[in-house]
Amino acid sequence: MAIRFTDSEGRSFSRTGEFIATANGVEGSLIYAASSLLRDEIAKNGSATFLLDLLPHKSAEQVLVEVRHPRGSSSLSSHLKSRLSLEGIKAAMLHELLDKDAINDPVKLAHAIKGLPVKLWQPGRLTKPSAALVACFLKGRTPICKPMRPQTRQSCHSPCSVPAKCSTGRRPLAATC
Repeated sequence: MAIRFTDSEGRSFSRTGEFIATANGVEGSLIYAASSLLRDEIAKNGSATFLLDLLPHKSAEQVLVEVRHPRGSSSLSSHLKSRLSLEGIKAAMLHELLDKDAINDPVKLAHAIKGLPVKLWQPGRLTKPSAALVACFLKGRTPICKPMRPQTRQSCHSPCSVPAKCSTGRRPLAATC
């Protein structure tokens, strides 16, 4: 995955790397590398929004062509999986963070695949020396799920990219990308 972020002072960050999303927030090499800018922005404005490119190896035009390709009787999930290899945590994030209108509009969906806005409200506690930032992943003001054990993280390339339901009954977002 790739991240793009520009803070309120015009400082920019862009990089491709590892991205981990859990019920507790987001982390990974992309977040660690941008953590100073993200923390400063949260401290100054109460939040920071970065753009996550779910398919950095494809151009915006390529994504739009594939999203617009007629899908026949296929579900949107099957269509995105077959045309773009977009599945697992990447597809789950689209469904969690986009409204129905954006999901059903090919132009808006393609735009989100190339720049999904992820809003961070607070930096998390350090859980290990290299963990520079873990931010709350909220939909509205409701946390997606209660904290999960670290061993429930799975790879984006895993056949089952969303682990078992947590204690709230919701499916948690957890994957390494």
